Amino acid sequence: RAKHKAALRQERLKKKRLAQARRALREGRFRTVENVTGRILNQLPTDRDAKQLRARAGRARKALLAATRAFKRADCVRTLAQLKPVIREAPRARSISRMAKACKQALPPKQL
Repeated sequence: RAKHKAALRQERLKKKRLAQARRALREGRFRTVENVTGRILNQLPTDRDAKQLRARAGRARKALLAATRAFKRADCVRTLAQLKPVIREAPRARSISRMAKACKQALPPKQL
């Protein structure tokens, strides 16, 4: 009975942490995602959801670093291309959308 309660408590905690990590991912807080999923994986090393979420955050963070490097070089075409998967993962991240908006405004207008 005590083991069952402990397992239920651990499952509830895992769900709560996964929800927290998903929310952080949508907001573009990739380090938070990695920390929270790391805590889950310390308890349950084979948890598929936590592994997938951590991998998504890692890919998005890597793409964001590449986009930032391109943005600093004023290469807006490459910046926007690199930001596409990041925006898909983190649609509510203000700094990312600001960077994309600045690049879109810097590019010449498209032909009709």
